[in-house]
Amino acid sequence: MLSLSVPLSGWWGNSYATYSVSQNDNSGSSHQLGLSGTALERNNLSWNLMQSYNSHDDEVGGNMSLTYDGSYGTVNGSYNYSQNSQRLNYGIRGGILAHSEGVTLSQELGETIALVKAPGAAGLEIDNMRGAATDWRGYTVKTQLNPYDENRVAISDNYFSKSNIELDNTVVTMVPTRGAVVKAEFVTHVGYRVLFRVLNANGKPVPFGAIAAIQDASLADSGIVGDRGELYLSGLPEKGQVTLSWGENASTKCIFNYSLSTPESESGLIEQGVTCH
Repeated sequence: MLSLSVPLSGWWGNSYATYSVSQNDNSGSSHQLGLSGTALERNNLSWNLMQSYNSHDDEVGGNMSLTYDGSYGTVNGSYNYSQNSQRLNYGIRGGILAHSEGVTLSQELGETIALVKAPGAAGLEIDNMRGAATDWRGYTVKTQLNPYDENRVAISDNYFSKSNIELDNTVVTMVPTRGAVVKAEFVTHVGYRVLFRVLNANGKPVPFGAIAAIQDASLADSGIVGDRGELYLSGLPEKGQVTLSWGENASTKCIFNYSLSTPESESGLIEQGVTCH
């Protein structure tokens, strides 16, 4: 038997071409030619094409298949044919986890799992889980953990491209018992990420070390002004008001209002100059 596999990544994404041939004195030669690979940005669509030929009875056959791994489960389908028959198969696999904070749909559940919680942060991808991401509430399930061993649940670093999400932590480690459902919780700030350049009414940067605070019914965030008036805040709503305070007992104060729009940079960071009165 002779087999050959050739990567086609340079011409056709993440894919391979395969060929095999076997020879038998009684049944002649058998040939198989195939193409397989993955597609989509997260490589969570797997595909396969195969064509076969047997010289003994001049028989031709083949199959094709697709498998899609998504946040809420896996969908697969295949079609097989020969000169005498045809067969179509399809299926759906997934999991449902009911917990104290609601119900979360996921890929197929293993014996030991983790509920991933990133409140309000939708679309965060999980490392080493093809196709899995947090739902609209910020929940998903890490469906396979190793019991009695240290497990690492990590948010993929491409979350930096999301302009409205900031994470205090991107990795949670845990040692679960067999059959446990553990929680991997991430601290999120959902809103815009902004680098303000703050000047006072005289056109000079506000003092280094000034404390910034923004508050509304749902948000309480703070930051410290840099030596050139730079102020970084995350999790901001589209519009708001920021109070700066400095000096003895923070007795000197000024206020500025801001209004934000969708960032143009790939980093998701908004830069804005403001005057504090």
